[in-house]
Amino acid sequence: MRAQPVPEGDAPVSSVEVISKVLPQNSSNQFLKSVGITTPGSNKSTSTNESELREQLAAEARAAVQDEIDDLRRRSEEA
Repeated sequence: MRAQPVPEGDAPVSSVEVISKVLPQNSSNQFLKSVGITTPGSNKSTSTNESELREQLAAEARAAVQDEIDDLRRRSEEA
């Protein structure tokens, strides 16, 4: 799954997403519980984790855009 090409504008699939997709949904995997990763079977935890991941992704996207803006500004000033 991680080796598949990522469409432009999409984020690459994380290891956590790959693991949770590969494991059966009704599995009670002790390793994932130990490291704090919930499987798609637990709705409340999943929605909380999904919200946190979405917020983190949005923050990373904002930071990346700001870095690009700063780089373009610097290049413009140099030119």
